[in-house]
Amino acid sequence: MSADYLLGRTLTRDGTTIGTEELYDISDEKDNSMRGSVLALLSKKLLVNSVGMLFDLLGKTGSREAIRAASNYLSTALYKVYRHLYHANPENNPDFFSVSQRHFMAGLADADMHLSEVELSDALAAHAKAKGKMPEMDHAALARDYPVLYQSMLQLIHNSGERINQSFAAREGQGKK
Repeated sequence: MSADYLLGRTLTRDGTTIGTEELYDISDEKDNSMRGSVLALLSKKLLVNSVGMLFDLLGKTGSREAIRAASNYLSTALYKVYRHLYHANPENNPDFFSVSQRHFMAGLADADMHLSEVELSDALAAHAKAKGKMPEMDHAALARDYPVLYQSMLQLIHNSGERINQSFAAREGQGKK
């Protein structure tokens, strides 16, 4: 039995990673309602649908490097949120995560996300240069190819854009004082 299994860092006793065929997919369930608020359910659906569409588009590029980099970036974002939630309860084991609290707080996860973003950008540029063809992503094509998922992506883009612009406006307002 591996130390990672005992600490809860992996779901397999021997410490190996889980293959895609072994992963549970909540999106496959009929009426897969979550416990909690309507906001949590809505947020989950927007993210799951948007990520599904995103990875389908990345899959159309055929770039394994781009898919891996996008997965790494999003995985680390989820890791960070989960870690903050986990540590909000002081009774949880502080050694649950392999990255030390000191390194996490110093921004190691943020650095990982930035590196993944660079890898994604490089992979997409290399693919575009080598293959010259990227997935069709104008409004009509996305609405046609992803009639249900595109609605979620549009909402996610709108919400994020509003939040980003509000943050910038608030910061810009502080600088003028």
